Amino acid sequence: MHPQAIAIAGTTVLAGKIAGAERLRRLAEAGHSEYTTLVTGAFLDFWFENPTPVIDAKSKTVTLLDGGEKKMTGVTTTFIAKSIGAIIAMPNEATKNQRIRIAEVEYTGKDLLNTLEEVTDTKWTVINRSTDDAFKDGLEAYKRGDARAFYLGNIIKLNFDGKGAGYFEEGMQWLDGAVRRQNLKEIAERSMLRSNTP
Repeated sequence: MHPQAIAIAGTTVLAGKIAGAERLRRLAEAGHSEYTTLVTGAFLDFWFENPTPVIDAKSKTVTLLDGGEKKMTGVTTTFIAKSIGAIIAMPNEATKNQRIRIAEVEYTGKDLLNTLEEVTDTKWTVINRSTDDAFKDGLEAYKRGDARAFYLGNIIKLNFDGKGAGYFEEGMQWLDGAVRRQNLKEIAERSMLRSNTP
């Protein structure tokens, strides 16, 4: 529902998801439904453990997008689970018809590179690329029916282009102290351990 996400949705499957979210909001406003939506950034543990167009731990390659200096926020699946537990424990009125943006850690593409090199004690290969190119690749994947590559292209564009869709400043304060946030190094170390990447 971020303006940048709406702007790039076009006529893809994302347009249908946006329409569905708008319909849910209207139903809630009319008193016919209730919802609580948890909005996250990139799943960083997944990125560290699985090859993506941004990080490939096996080949020790990181792609820096649009220079790698724009700030974004991300989460781990563990943080999401704990956040869901916290939401369930809250009074209904605190979360009713809310889009709750959560964030565990703030970082840049260069932070990812520096952290991965520190954790693995290895120099990584760097590829420089634009978010526009990653987005175009996603659209081409969509035409081929490759949903995973399509979503990754959108996620990369929205997270790394610096237009705000992937930066949840308020999410860094949400439930501060109640749900522990790992730093980027901790996330990388635990993820590398799970994936057995040296």
